[in-house]
Amino acid sequence: MAKLTAYILTFNEAEKIKAAVESVLWTDEIVVADSGSTDATAAIATGLGARVVQIPFKGFGDLRNRASVCSASVSSGGIGLFTARLSLGHRTHACAAPIDNRPVRL
Repeated sequence: MAKLTAYILTFNEAEKIKAAVESVLWTDEIVVADSGSTDATAAIATGLGARVVQIPFKGFGDLRNRASVCSASVSSGGIGLFTARLSLGHRTHACAAPIDNRPVRL
Protein backbone atom coordinates (compact mmCIF):
# COMPACT_ATOMS: atom_id res chain seq x y z
CA MET A 1 0.00 0.00 0.00
CA ALA A 2 1.29 3.47 -0.88
CA LYS A 3 2.43 5.63 2.00
CA LEU A 4 1.10 9.17 2.45
CA THR A 5 3.46 12.04 3.21
CA ALA A 6 2.16 15.43 4.35
CA TYR A 7 4.18 18.50 3.39
CA ILE A 8 3.89 21.79 5.23
CA LEU A 9 5.65 24.79 3.71
CA THR A 10 6.67 27.34 6.35
CA PHE A 11 8.42 30.58 7.18
CA ASN A 12 8.15 32.05 10.69
CA GLU A 13 4.96 30.17 11.54
CA ALA A 14 5.65 29.38 15.22
CA GLU A 15 2.13 30.45 16.24
CA LYS A 16 0.45 28.11 13.71
CA ILE A 17 2.80 25.17 13.18
CA LYS A 18 1.53 23.08 16.11
CA ALA A 19 -2.03 23.05 14.79
CA ALA A 20 -0.84 22.40 11.24
CA VAL A 21 1.32 19.41 12.23
CA GLU A 22 -1.36 18.00 14.52
CA SER A 23 -3.90 18.18 11.69
CA VAL A 24 -1.85 15.69 9.63
CA LEU A 25 -0.58 13.33 12.33
CA TRP A 26 -2.69 10.60 10.69
CA THR A 27 -0.30 10.50 7.69
CA ASP A 28 2.67 8.14 7.47
CA GLU A 29 5.23 10.95 7.38
CA ILE A 30 5.28 14.72 7.91
CA VAL A 31 7.87 16.88 6.17
CA VAL A 32 8.05 20.56 7.11
CA ALA A 33 9.84 22.51 4.39
CA ASP A 34 11.06 25.61 6.17
CA SER A 35 12.58 28.60 4.42
CA GLY A 36 14.93 29.80 7.14
CA SER A 37 12.50 30.75 9.90
CA THR A 38 14.03 32.89 12.63
CA ASP A 39 11.40 31.92 15.21
CA ALA A 40 10.68 28.55 16.85
CA THR A 41 8.87 27.02 13.83
CA ALA A 42 11.46 24.29 13.19
CA ALA A 43 11.89 23.38 16.86
CA ILE A 44 8.14 23.07 17.44
CA ALA A 45 7.64 20.94 14.32
CA THR A 46 10.54 18.67 15.23
CA GLY A 47 9.19 18.29 18.75
CA LEU A 48 5.89 17.07 17.30
CA GLY A 49 7.63 14.39 15.24
CA ALA A 50 7.83 16.15 11.87
CA ARG A 51 11.00 16.03 9.82
CA VAL A 52 12.15 19.58 9.10
CA VAL A 53 14.19 20.36 5.98
CA GLN A 54 15.62 23.79 5.29
CA ILE A 55 15.05 24.98 1.71
CA PRO A 56 15.87 28.54 0.60
CA PHE A 57 12.76 30.32 -0.75
CA LYS A 58 12.91 30.85 -4.52
CA GLY A 59 9.15 30.81 -5.08
CA PHE A 60 6.35 28.50 -3.97
CA GLY A 61 6.64 26.19 -6.96
CA ASP A 62 10.34 25.65 -6.38
CA LEU A 63 9.77 25.11 -2.66
CA ARG A 64 7.02 22.56 -3.29
CA ASN A 65 9.06 20.70 -5.89
CA ARG A 66 12.20 20.59 -3.76
CA ALA A 67 10.22 19.51 -0.69
CA SER A 68 8.68 16.60 -2.58
CA VAL A 69 12.06 14.94 -3.14
CA CYS A 70 12.75 14.97 0.63
CA SER A 71 10.58 11.93 1.26
CA ALA A 72 11.66 8.37 0.66
CA SER A 73 8.04 7.17 0.58
CA VAL A 74 7.00 9.59 -2.16
CA SER A 75 10.09 8.98 -4.25
CA SER A 76 9.30 5.25 -4.13
CA GLY A 77 5.74 5.65 -5.40
CA GLY A 78 3.88 7.02 -2.39
CA ILE A 79 1.53 9.99 -2.36
CA GLY A 80 2.39 13.54 -1.28
CA LEU A 81 -0.19 15.77 0.40
CA PHE A 82 0.59 19.48 0.39
CA THR A 83 -1.30 21.59 2.89
CA ALA A 84 -1.81 25.35 2.65
CA ARG A 85 -3.33 25.65 6.12
CA LEU A 86 -0.77 28.14 7.38
CA SER A 87 -1.07 30.68 4.60
CA LEU A 88 -4.86 30.49 4.38
CA GLY A 89 -5.68 30.91 8.06
CA HIS A 90 -8.76 28.95 9.10
CA ARG A 91 -9.40 27.52 5.62
CA THR A 92 -7.64 24.28 4.82
CA HIS A 93 -6.98 23.27 1.23
CA ALA A 94 -4.91 20.32 0.18
CA CYS A 95 -3.88 18.69 -3.04
CA ALA A 96 -2.36 15.30 -3.48
CA ALA A 97 -0.53 13.62 -6.31
CA PRO A 98 1.69 10.60 -6.67
CA ILE A 99 5.24 11.32 -7.74
CA ASP A 100 4.26 11.06 -11.43
CA ASN A 101 1.80 13.96 -10.92
CA ARG A 102 -1.40 12.10 -11.81
CA PRO A 103 -4.36 13.62 -9.88
CA VAL A 104 -5.61 11.74 -6.84
CA ARG A 105 -9.03 12.20 -5.24
CA LEU A 106 -9.02 12.30 -1.45
